[in-house]
Order: sequence, then structure tokens, then C-alpha cells
Amino acid sequence: MAEVDFYHNYTKKELYNLWLDALSYDIKDKRLDKIKNALEETVNLGQYSKDSFIYLMDTLYKLPDTALYDIADGNFSSLYKAYYKHTNGMPEDYIYISELLNAIYRDYKSISNNNEYQEFCQRHILEIKDIYRFNDKVIDDSLIKANSHLANLLKSRNIDYDYIKEKFNFDAAYVASSTIENHLMVTFLMNADYYDCDYNLPSNLLNELIKKLNIFDLIRVAIYMDYFDDSMDLTKKLMDVYYYKSNSIDGINNMIKDNSNIKRLRKSNN
Repeated sequence: MAEVDFYHNYTKKELYNLWLDALSYDIKDKRLDKIKNALEETVNLGQYSKDSFIYLMDTLYKLPDTALYDIADGNFSSLYKAYYKHTNGMPEDYIYISELLNAIYRDYKSISNNNEYQEFCQRHILEIKDIYRFNDKVIDDSLIKANSHLANLLKSRNIDYDYIKEKFNFDAAYVASSTIENHLMVTFLMNADYYDCDYNLPSNLLNELIKKLNIFDLIRVAIYMDYFDDSMDLTKKLMDVYYYKSNSIDGINNMIKDNSNIKRLRKSNN
């Protein structure tokens, strides 16, 4: 829930009228001043429904001021419209638009608990991680302006999927690798300065894990990252070991084996 949630007390008609006001660039409710310009800029990108409109407002309230200025300036609209042209009519829905807003503009450094961390790993990063496959200059320019850390990280993705196919020949390996990558990317964005903006770090670490772990441990690490309460801390430790030990994952193997939750997970899967 957003810090400001008074709009949940609006009647259905009042919310619909607010949507009409936003479309007309005529929002008069002073309580919406913080998001007024950004809301008026994004509201014409999707189709109205009460719940999704509330989610859009809720999302905008969570964004930093710098993000709201960039959205109000039209940068997100440019990115979204260019993105839309490459899809088969992706949902013109405020919920989907809000997921993109969260992925691009939320302050990753502000993630403070495992629940929020999982939300970013399992939902938000998925909406944006493959965007560079379009090779679209408008998208590229808009994204680098909106979030340079995210843009540089996504441009640096370099996972050896041919090696995954050659080594494992098992669909679960792709799923596990993608899950681990999501967590590594979010962890990196939370700590980009700490890792001296080494945007290759998540891909390099994942490639090492793919090479050194067997399929069972790879899957178990992915499950751990997605479901355990201390996965945010473990993922940061894994990245620290790799980064500060000259790209070695020897300590990572020990960490996985020594972790009590991983041991229980091994036992439950045997």
C-alpha cells in the first residue's frame, strides 16, 4: 500500500471522474499534487478499470521525485509506445504499465526487506530484463535517461545459454538460471556503487555457477532464492564472495553446502 492511500475511499464514480480529469490534464484535487503531472502523462497509455487505475496511482506515489519529473517530461511514454510497437498488442493495462514503472523507476537501493526484494525479483525485473532484444534506439535512449544503472546492466547481460543446453539439456536448467539471474540483477542494482558499477558482475557470476554446479544444486539455489526468508542476504553474500575473491566461487560452493536451509531443501528433495 502506498504511503498515501486516500484514493481507496473514492467512490467508483469519483475515481472515474478523476480519470477523466487526468485525461483532460485538469486534475484539481490538491492531494494529488505530488503525482499530478506524472499521472496526467501516463493515464492515456492504458485502459480504465477502477482497480488498475488505483494501482497506477499507488505506484506513482512510491516513485522518487526525480522519476516523477522524468515521467511527466514524457520519457516513459516514449519508451512505452516504442516497446508496444514490438509486441503483439501487449496489455494496454495500468497494472502492466505500473509493473514497467516499478522496474524502471523504483529506487532499488531503498529495498529493505525480503518481501519487497522478492517482489522485485519475481515480478518487476521480469518486465524489463529482455527489452534490449528489440534493438530500438528510442527504447535505448529513453531507458538510459530513466535509469542508467538498469540500462547499463541490461545491456551487459551475457548468459551462455548454449552452454546450458550443452551441459544440462534440461528445461529446468533454463528456468533455474533465469531465476538466479533475476536475483543477481536486483541485488546488483541495490548495491551498484558498492560493486564499482561492474555491470558484467551478475552475468559473470551466473555463468560460473552454471559451469561449476550440477543441475540439482543449480535448481536448489534457484528455489532457495525464490522462497526462503533470508534469500536477500544469501544472494548478497554469494555476490560478495565472487566479487572480492577474484571471480572465484569456491566459497560459494561451501556456503551452499553449509547453509542449514539448503540442507533441509536437499533432504526434502531426496
